[in-house]
Amino acid sequence: MVFRGFVFLILFFGPWQAAANQYEPFTENGKVGLKESATQAVIIPPTYEALGWSNHTFQVIDGVLGARKNEKWALINTDGSKVTQHLYQDLFPTPKGHIIVSQKAQHSILREYGVIDSRGKMIVPTEYSKLTPAHEGLIATQKKGGQYLTGYISERGSVIIPIEHIQITPINQFLAVSSKDGLTAIFNDKGKRLTHFDYNRIEVLGTNYFKVSRYNHFGLLNNNLEAVVPMDYSRIDIEDNHIVASTYPQWDEYSSEGFTRSHFFNTIEVLSNGHFVSKSHNDVGLLDLAANYLSFSDDQELIKAGRHGYVTRNKNDNRLNVYDVNGKSLFRDSFEEVQLYDEVFFGKISQADGYNWSVFDYRGKKINLFNYQSIVSLNNGYFQAQRNDKIGLLGSNGKETTPFLYDYLSEFTSDRAIAYYNGNYGMINSKGLWIMTPYYDSLRFIDQQYVYYKQGTEWGLADWYGKPIYRDQSDFNYSSGAIVKMSPDGTYRLYQFNGTPLLEHHYQKVISIDPNTLLLERDGKRFFFKPTDQEAFALDTSIDSLGKQLNDFIPIRKNAQWGFINTRAQLTIANRYEEVGQYSEGLFSVKLIGKWGFVNEDETLIIQPNFDQVEAFRNGLSIVESASRWGIIDINGQAVVSLNYDLIERIEDYFLLYADSKIGLASGDGQIIKNPSFDSIVPLSNGYFLVERQGLYGVIHKSGNDILPTIYKSIKQYGELFLGFKGSETKKYKLN
Repeated sequence: MVFRGFVFLILFFGPWQAAANQYEPFTENGKVGLKESATQAVIIPPTYEALGWSNHTFQVIDGVLGARKNEKWALINTDGSKVTQHLYQDLFPTPKGHIIVSQKAQHSILREYGVIDSRGKMIVPTEYSKLTPAHEGLIATQKKGGQYLTGYISERGSVIIPIEHIQITPINQFLAVSSKDGLTAIFNDKGKRLTHFDYNRIEVLGTNYFKVSRYNHFGLLNNNLEAVVPMDYSRIDIEDNHIVASTYPQWDEYSSEGFTRSHFFNTIEVLSNGHFVSKSHNDVGLLDLAANYLSFSDDQELIKAGRHGYVTRNKNDNRLNVYDVNGKSLFRDSFEEVQLYDEVFFGKISQADGYNWSVFDYRGKKINLFNYQSIVSLNNGYFQAQRNDKIGLLGSNGKETTPFLYDYLSEFTSDRAIAYYNGNYGMINSKGLWIMTPYYDSLRFIDQQYVYYKQGTEWGLADWYGKPIYRDQSDFNYSSGAIVKMSPDGTYRLYQFNGTPLLEHHYQKVISIDPNTLLLERDGKRFFFKPTDQEAFALDTSIDSLGKQLNDFIPIRKNAQWGFINTRAQLTIANRYEEVGQYSEGLFSVKLIGKWGFVNEDETLIIQPNFDQVEAFRNGLSIVESASRWGIIDINGQAVVSLNYDLIERIEDYFLLYADSKIGLASGDGQIIKNPSFDSIVPLSNGYFLVERQGLYGVIHKSGNDILPTIYKSIKQYGELFLGFKGSETKKYKLN
């Protein structure tokens, strides 16, 4: 418990104040005596080390004062006669004219405190570890069960507040009493509790207010202990006759059912068990599902949080600590760096040998016996680590899946990676098994199906299992099932994997049309060739242009009209159209008399050419435009979404609808979810969408329900739970 801003001054008033002015101490030859102020007559010869009190004040109280000799204090009368012997380590008055004394405890250097009256009679036994005057009584500290506890007693020893608290501090006319759990309540000096134990900190603010806080959230009480400002703020000050209160950023919590509660923190994250980890100022707290505090630490700062744990920085040594979702510290040791992942995390502690990184699960168990020089996350869920200056793989669970013997590893493609080992290249799988042993000068993947290699003066092609299927003494290319080699004259020839020529001729151009088909050109003639079937199909020489292949069909232009051919060069859709578009779901988009429609594979007109633009069908729907108005039609040409929009875009399985510079949303089957009223819409997970209007964000569901209103600066999603960030604000309250 910390109390700041207190200046606690006790003014002693009583009959002894006038008496103090009648006398004054004087020093002679290093000793102290007492004179009468008016006559300067010596009353007590200078024989003492000090006169007055052990708290370095001088007052005569009820005709007595303290005198020190041989480092012990006695109580004496003003005529020099002794009231007590020199027994005490401490001797000083209370507000009511009694005297606090201390003596060394038996067999200890510690002191024990009690109270005597001005006649030297013990009225409170010396059984306390400390006694401090406060208001009309004494703050008393006593050791109980190995712990120092504090209470409040009268000057005659009657217990007013039981000695069972951690600390008691006077604040104005009250007492701030801190319990064993670190929370504080306000009492009066009669021992009556005036507030609940609600506060971590209480400070005097101005002359009429108390600034109170719990877990770094501040509020204000007046001298009547009435709440003037609720305990929600990050900072409270008094300026120009106003209370100025600054809020923490507000985070509103929502479930799929709607608003739950508001949180006020600098930062807040949701853990996998539904607990919240928060940062207020630079302190960290853990809250349960109902937002009740489970723990709070003012010597730790929240650095990052994952789904299964969080990381804090110790403010004293800047080291990092890792906690699980229940706030349990996973290690006695701390780290310099921490990387959190879904199943594991990595902790770095610098070692002389450079092996700094270790792998742990979220129970704090070290997964491997080894430490690593470095660890990097890959795009396939694996981690690439280095040990003994060699590279190996860790699985998503942190366990080693390969030996550590590689000098280089490529990214994985379909469970294959190129590995560099002892100056040569090979191919491994994700278990580290050699699919191609490392004695190649170079390797590269082709179409996630083949491996092109070079070894010495040999070039070759291997299948995905490392079996060589073609070898050559010169360089070559692979394309659509054929080996393509350039001749000295710049032409190309095609070969089978066994080295036998596929065709007897040389070609000026060889272009891959699809994984099974090549477009060949020789002497102005063009052919489709299928290397696997060794079938060639001559293209009509009157075809003057080929478009991009769409599924198994290729747009062609012949005699200034467009149609489609298949990969056997057969005319599928006659060249009778001004333009052709895409083939999708059994329909070809074609343009007639300046308008687009659709025909089927039998060239039957299925959808009349009524549109200026059309897109491919997907899931039975196509986006269309006519006269700058956009809509959606089904495969029969029926309007599913009327042509009333400025633009329609397909995103994943939904449609964005644009109208008057606003955006709406339709489902994948064309049902309107929201009419255009937003500035942007972005899909989230679980069927939710982030919507934005004038720079503020909200969330809607695919059902059309509003989950969060568009009033937030940003939004975080945690499955079915959302946190909407509102930011902070400053409020002013007028002082009464």
